[in-house]
Amino acid sequence: SEEEQLNFRLGTLFRALGYAPNYPTFNEFFIPAKRQQMTAVIEDMEAKEPGSARKLVERLNTMLI
Repeated sequence: SEEEQLNFRLGTLFRALGYAPNYPTFNEFFIPAKRQQMTAVIEDMEAKEPGSARKLVERLNTMLI
C-alpha cells in the first residue's frame, strides 16, 4: 500500500541519517506524543547539522515522485 511504502521510505531515510524513530504506521505522526518525539528528532538533527531536516524532506520528495 502507499502507506507502507511511505513508512519504508521514511524509516530508510531516517536510518540513513543515523536516526531510527520507532513508529509502526504513518498515522502515528498525527498522535501528539509521536509528533513531539519527531519534533525532538528534527530539532536534534538541525542542532547537529543545520539544513539536515530540509535535506531529508527533499530526499523524501524525490523518492515519492
